[in-house]
Amino acid sequence: MQKKTYKIGMLGAASVGNWGIVQPCRQVAGVELHALAARDVVRAGAYARKRGIPVVHAGYQALLDDPAIDA
Repeated sequence: MQKKTYKIGMLGAASVGNWGIVQPCRQVAGVELHALAARDVVRAGAYARKRGIPVVHAGYQALLDDPAIDA
């Protein structure tokens, strides 16, 4: 049986997110930091590319409404 991967969404592109969310997600099996949203979509895109986050949403609500996100 295949284990489920839990997809995490991150709100904000502050540097604190790197040690508070990005790094912990990489250290836990079965967890993927799947999406990011921030007030500034350009900044969010740069943050996501640098850290390998595959999805960038244009706003917080879009991330919260994303059916692919588990938490």
